Amino acid sequence: NMNDACLVVGNETSSEADGLDHTKNVWVTKCKFLNTWQSSTTQNGVYNYWFTNNYIKGGSAKFAQRLPNGDNLHILDNVFVATDNFTGNLIEMCNYNNVWIQDNVVICGKKTSGAMSLYYNTHADTNYYQTHKSITITGNKIYNGNTGIYFNHGVADYPAIRVVIKNNTFDGGLASKAISIAGYFNTLEICDNLIQNTSGIGLCVGT
Repeated sequence: NMNDACLVVGNETSSEADGLDHTKNVWVTKCKFLNTWQSSTTQNGVYNYWFTNNYIKGGSAKFAQRLPNGDNLHILDNVFVATDNFTGNLIEMCNYNNVWIQDNVVICGKKTSGAMSLYYNTHADTNYYQTHKSITITGNKIYNGNTGIYFNHGVADYPAIRVVIKNNTFDGGLASKAISIAGYFNTLEICDNLIQNTSGIGLCVGT
């Protein structure tokens, strides 16, 4: 019964502007997070983070950073179930490189904004740098909600590189879009997804 992150992985501050002090090699597996608004956050980035086989009921899991430390992130085989009053996104990720979001079941509630939200975050030193290199989202099953996968990389000087969205299933609800892409990408592959029983747009790609 927590309103904010019940699991803070890595440094609790992004004041280490040199980016040298950060957490490495973390496994979170076979845990249950119940009635939490946010189950996890990574404010200063984690190198080699495995979040697998967990059950999350209530709110979101957030994987974000404000310094260039986040790399090699695996979000695998988890079950996310939103409560009807949860208005956020169940999986939130920004600025990591080498990411696999794979074989998760995501069940949105009546007010859930989206199943997955990926975006470019602001930084501790306000300088832009390359992120979102090699992102694979595959084999996930997404039910209901407003938007299934939302990915916005809004920095033209550092476009996202090698983003793959494939073999996902979107079923039911999704009043806005199943897949919504905005911003700047260098190689974007969207293929072999199943979108059915939705009332909104299946795929929207724009800037």
